[in-house]
Amino acid sequence: MAKQTLNSRFLESVKTDKTQEDFWDTKVSGFGIRVTSLGRRTWFLFYRFGNQKRRLTLGTYPALPLHEARQAALDTLRNIYAGNDPSQKRENYLFKDLAARYLAEHAKVQKRSWKEDERILNKDLLTTFGDLPANQISRKDIIILLDKISARGAKIQPNRTLALTRKVFNFGIEKDLIEFNPCSNIRKPNKEISRDRVLSKDELSKIWNSFETLPKETSNLLKLILLSGQRSNEIKHMRWQDLDLKEKVWTIPGEFTKNGKSHRLPLTVTWTPTLVPLAE
Repeated sequence: MAKQTLNSRFLESVKTDKTQEDFWDTKVSGFGIRVTSLGRRTWFLFYRFGNQKRRLTLGTYPALPLHEARQAALDTLRNIYAGNDPSQKRENYLFKDLAARYLAEHAKVQKRSWKEDERILNKDLLTTFGDLPANQISRKDIIILLDKISARGAKIQPNRTLALTRKVFNFGIEKDLIEFNPCSNIRKPNKEISRDRVLSKDELSKIWNSFETLPKETSNLLKLILLSGQRSNEIKHMRWQDLDLKEKVWTIPGEFTKNGKSHRLPLTVTWTPTLVPLAE
């Protein structure tokens, strides 16, 4: 068991050609950091409780800096010596509770598309794993679920489900709720191929004419989506102050874009003031 003097310089530069490699601290017994070939760095503590050897995940670097991780390891060891096993609190932490915390504390706070995460969770993950302790869900369990989704004929959904499951478990590790991620080293079930399909002039004409049968505001909204290629949320928040009809440019504020950055969109000659904007 090789030991390493852990410091900021080492943590910033450390790499491994292996799938994962453990580096042990010289100052705190059982404490170290696991580095993966993808560059993920996770603090751990190995300890013995009774006759059992156990591994405890403390958090990830740099979200949890070295001095805090080392102190967390020392605090944990004191609790162990006092007769408290830190792994016990994780054993019965249900997946549905983990998913609920992920949505509330991460997805809804950081993602505008959190409703899609919620949909995927409700579709397959909660019905399959909801009442199971998160730490008891295995890599094989994940693969079986992905195979079932693929068997329904779904091509993209298994990939999306895997990606979200991985995020939920990583969230649990960072919050010190679970010890490992069963999605590690699972590849995307299906290869995704981008499509170059575009509508023909006849198809565009039929779609445009069908808009005329709808209420005016709905018709205008759909026409603008078709003309601009922008998302419905961006179109619905279009404002006169963001339009420069003389220069034929629409500046979409970052608060309405998916990536949070403002975007300048050139307007074509087909745009007319009768179609814009929908909001004052």
